[in-house]
Order: sequence, then C-alpha cells, then structure tokens
Amino acid sequence: MIAQMSNMQGKICLVTGATSGIGRATAVELARMGEMVVIVARNPGRTEETREDVRAASTNDAVDLLLAVQLWRVDEELVGHGDRTEKSRKAPPQRDVAC
Repeated sequence: MIAQMSNMQGKICLVTGATSGIGRATAVELARMGEMVVIVARNPGRTEETREDVRAASTNDAVDLLLAVQLWRVDEELVGHGDRTEKSRKAPPQRDVAC
C-alpha cells in the first residue's frame, strides 16, 4: 500500500472521518509521508484537537482542517445561481414504514 501511495507527491489529501479510527490513522500516515493533509469533520473542537495530534505525531505542519458545516453553507449560497435552482433540487423519496 505504501508503494502505491508514494506517487502522491505534491497532492492535497482530504481525509474524512479523521477525528477517530481508520480516518485518524490515515491522516497520521499521510502526514508522516510528507503529504499535505486536510482533515474534514463536523465538530470544531475535535477537529482542531485532531489536527494538533496529527501534526505532533507526524512532525508535519502541512495539516489543516475543513469543517463540514462550511461546505453546507457554501452549498446554500449556490442555491438559485445557474442551474442550481430550488426547482432542480430533488427531495429524498418518502418511504412508508410498516411496523
């Protein structure tokens, strides 16, 4: 796996779920390889803590964060521009659940 990843020089790696588990381990290993890592998560406190932990574990300062809530705001700002109108958005299908 590491041999395949060595071709990623100069790439920016977005890692979702990096505040715990496999996502966190992935962020640490990519940072150790010298890659620029962007941690994408929802909780500001946990995300900042994870960023500092990954930086410390990897001695790589090229670790940043992107809060998923920011992505939602950007999407909301696009509604009504170009083809992204309210009519073009489809609501998820309603499902009846029988118990």
